Amino acid sequence: MNTLSNLKTIAVAAIAIVSALMFVPMMSDDSDAVTDLGVYAQEGENVSSPTALYSGINVWTTVAFVDNNEVYYVSPGSEITFVMNDIGGLTIDSKDKLGLKEDSSVGIYGGISGTITGQGYVEITAEGEFFSKFSFYVACIDPNGSSDLGTYDGGPNMSSPEKTYSKIEIRGYTDFWNLIDGSNLVVYVSDGSEVWVQGAIMSTNLERNDLNLSIADMEILYGTVEGYGTTIFRSEASLFTVVCMAPTHTVVFDSEGGSSVPNQVTDTDGIVTAPEDPVLSGYIFGGWYTEDNIPFDFSQPISEDITLHAKWIETLVFTTVPTSSGTVKAVPMMAGTIVCDASQSSDYTSILWDLGDGTTSTNTYVTHYYSQPGTYEVTLTVFNEHGTDVTTYTVEVPESSTGGGGMTTFSSTSQSDCSQPFSSQSSHCGCSDHSMGAVA
Repeated sequence: MNTLSNLKTIAVAAIAIVSALMFVPMMSDDSDAVTDLGVYAQEGENVSSPTALYSGINVWTTVAFVDNNEVYYVSPGSEITFVMNDIGGLTIDSKDKLGLKEDSSVGIYGGISGTITGQGYVEITAEGEFFSKFSFYVACIDPNGSSDLGTYDGGPNMSSPEKTYSKIEIRGYTDFWNLIDGSNLVVYVSDGSEVWVQGAIMSTNLERNDLNLSIADMEILYGTVEGYGTTIFRSEASLFTVVCMAPTHTVVFDSEGGSSVPNQVTDTDGIVTAPEDPVLSGYIFGGWYTEDNIPFDFSQPISEDITLHAKWIETLVFTTVPTSSGTVKAVPMMAGTIVCDASQSSDYTSILWDLGDGTTSTNTYVTHYYSQPGTYEVTLTVFNEHGTDVTTYTVEVPESSTGGGGMTTFSSTSQSDCSQPFSSQSSHCGCSDHSMGAVA
């Protein structure tokens, strides 16, 4: 911004006049969510952000202290005053949603004033006799307001995983290069959002596209957001990233008297991981079950908050060796990933999965990802005081599988140890062969 030295002098004098309105930072009661920065009165740097809000603004020397494209983040109910300190004036965007207005009664040349009553942002333009025209913004994010921010048009990016845009519309390539928040922008949207972003002519590409968007005329990112994930749109040296996050849901693990198991929140794919098995004296853990007494599949996404219940099997005195019986399945749409389930085994006191790549688990259910293609021998061993029983699965992970496609295949054999005590190193006698089909 171009500013003449005499205007700087006037601005310094104005500071003394309004010294009683100095910037006073303070913390709100809910400091974990939003920081209350107090009233900003043109003394010092603007340090506001979407999570650090001013509770008021009182600026009487706009020319000296406001930079082009400056964004002031404020809380609902904030009292706002910007006064011009030069011949000219301040004008406000006609699309104002915050309740501000042009006010000729403040200062010599008038200004902008009002009480913040909405959520969104407003553009204020300053134009005077002795400086170049420029714009700045007042933005309000209401922590208790709507999670739908409406349309993003290149102004201050107010989105977050909690507050998302339902539309992106940047129609001109000059608008793309003048984005308020820079050239590497991350914008959060909701599923079904309409997107139109015009970048540089003939110099664009999609570096990632989980949301099924498209490029038109080699310069425009467009389409309707489908599903969840990230789309990265590159235009020359600039990145425009669109993120649509799956709604999060909470899974409560009720151990039914066993050791405590922490609750989990679903990830961006709507998935939670199987926790460590709880323990209960005198019982064997039999897996996690839904309210309808159905075994829970940890490979499937969750669409609502749920409670899972531990199933307990009373400890028995076994007179024979245990029986290992399990399944190993490829997970659809998650290349190189298998789900192991040993819940059909019987007469055992403990379990050991060996996944063939150095990974082991004592859980009944195991989800595992192979980062490298190859042939892996997966073994399920069950134990009791009379011996062990082992089922071996051969898992084939092709080159194309870890890269996002291909077919994971596996077969299995079963071996029982008829004489050895509780040991993972015992030899085996007797076996019966069976095989399992391929899973895409």
